[in-house]
Amino acid sequence: MARNVFISFLGTSNYLETYYSIGDFKSTQPVRFIQEALIEYLCRDWTAEDKILIFCTKTSQEKNWDDNGQGNTDCEGLSSRLKKLKLPIPIEAVEITEGFSEEDIWDIFNKVYHNLNMGDNVYLDVTHAFRSIPIFSTVLFNYAHYLKGTNLKVVYYGAFEKLGPAYEVKNMNVEDRNAPIIDLTSIIRLQELSTAASNLHQYGKMKTISDLLGIVQGDGKNKQAMQRIKKKMKEFDTALSTCKMDIIKEGKLIGELQSLVSNNKDSQNLTEAHRQLIIKVQEEINMFKPYNTYDNVEAAIDWAKKYGMIQQAYTLAEELTISRVKDIITPEHQLLQKEKDIKCRTFVSALLSLEERKKDEYKNDNEEFKKLFNQLYYNQHISNLRKWYTKLANDRNIINHAKKNDKDFDKHFDINYSEIRKYLKNVHQPL
Repeated sequence: MARNVFISFLGTSNYLETYYSIGDFKSTQPVRFIQEALIEYLCRDWTAEDKILIFCTKTSQEKNWDDNGQGNTDCEGLSSRLKKLKLPIPIEAVEITEGFSEEDIWDIFNKVYHNLNMGDNVYLDVTHAFRSIPIFSTVLFNYAHYLKGTNLKVVYYGAFEKLGPAYEVKNMNVEDRNAPIIDLTSIIRLQELSTAASNLHQYGKMKTISDLLGIVQGDGKNKQAMQRIKKKMKEFDTALSTCKMDIIKEGKLIGELQSLVSNNKDSQNLTEAHRQLIIKVQEEINMFKPYNTYDNVEAAIDWAKKYGMIQQAYTLAEELTISRVKDIITPEHQLLQKEKDIKCRTFVSALLSLEERKKDEYKNDNEEFKKLFNQLYYNQHISNLRKWYTKLANDRNIINHAKKNDKDFDKHFDINYSEIRKYLKNVHQPL
């Protein structure tokens, strides 16, 4: 089971006793330290398997972790006040640097990161952290999420300053001091959305976006809509990554995704950050058409090439060429019309790939197929396509069969596929 870890930073000020509240919760008594209130709020059901980590500079440890650090013999430090809670949770103070330099920042990184275990659920308090720490820590925990599988569950800030300047608050009755605890978890969501945007921008992947949409809150109807978008985004990713040409060409999947995105992008349950991400998705997928057309396969090839999915680009380009040629020659030849698709595709592949010196290697028990093969082999269009197709198919085989090769596959793909694409655009009559 994942460990719960409360992480907080201790400051140096002489803090005043204050009640802290969030939602329906209010600390049972006034506390000097925000950590007391948050631990009461968060950690009541935690066990000895969990952990409380308080990061202190040397100065903050002297002033506020230890007793009497503020020159007052009756002034208990945070260590003593937490012990009074009699929690079963291990509590540890970890010394860090001030954070005034790049070297200090990396020291803090090392101290925090190496105190995390795999899969930890992290609850972060940034109330008394040096001003750079809130920004730094969200990046740190995002980093830890990918390397250690940690989960930053929530970020809190105790807004004592809402009560006014400390000298004024000092003159207030303790009963009137009630400072809010602010939930800054949206910072986490924004970091996650940034990662999702990056995955779309760099790799053409929607999985991270779909996962974030899947947790969007709302009523039954709106939540169901987000779940449907999530499902269709994942199906779109899968269709491209596994080269499901028939599904891509059909246009039904992309049409459903386009419709769902268009109808739900203005949902009141979406933050503006979510909305802008969905709008970006809408812009990207507009290159596809919501009906059956080879244009969708060409769009998928362009998508794969753009986002570095070179293996998928080669596979789809080869299969598209076979499909287009098959569709062109089939209307004029009853033999092909009567046969199953896979047999016809095998025939077309051989027609396009066998060089003249290997033409006699074509084998088929059906004599009619042999006759048609020889009839079409020297067709002008077939011959013109063959010189480009063979290069494309050979490169695809090298990639798909993990053969050692130093060839620039991106460059060669652009040359060969562009010629095939251009040529087929101009071929309309049956062969």
